[in-house]
Amino acid sequence: MNSKYTTTVISLLVSLLIYIFYRTPDTVINQLILLFLNENLYFSLRETAQNIISLPEVVIYSLPEGLWILSLTLSSMPFYIQIKNFKVPLIIFPPIIAIGFELIQYLHMTNGRYDTLDILYSLAFWGLSMIWYKKHNQQIDLFLSKSYATVICASNYLIVYFAHVVN
Repeated sequence: MNSKYTTTVISLLVSLLIYIFYRTPDTVINQLILLFLNENLYFSLRETAQNIISLPEVVIYSLPEGLWILSLTLSSMPFYIQIKNFKVPLIIFPPIIAIGFELIQYLHMTNGRYDTLDILYSLAFWGLSMIWYKKHNQQIDLFLSKSYATVICASNYLIVYFAHVVN
């Protein structure tokens, strides 16, 4: 596994742990966990984690989004989508998604709270990933590719949904 995918996996794992132990149980991922884990055990584990490691609010509420944007960007780098005669690089979508999510929260069209800091974290991590892994020499049509990289990329976009608050 190359360093780009290692970074993606670590980023998503850190985000997952923050969501499981520090964010509302009403997110899709936590609701899925509650389907398989006894509720008392789940809340006991959350309380234990929070007592052992106290995280600042900025880490709990803004860092995960920045890490998702990092992961989305890294996994999107080799891909484009074809729209008529235009090749649209997938790497433009992570900041659009981040700003779009914040905008629909600002407009109260979804659950969640608008936070300018989330946008700043997202743009910072997007920029970092663009600088860090600026060399992506081949461009592949996402919808025509059948590779491990395609699965990782599509999975990363699906994972963002799991952070959505369902109630």
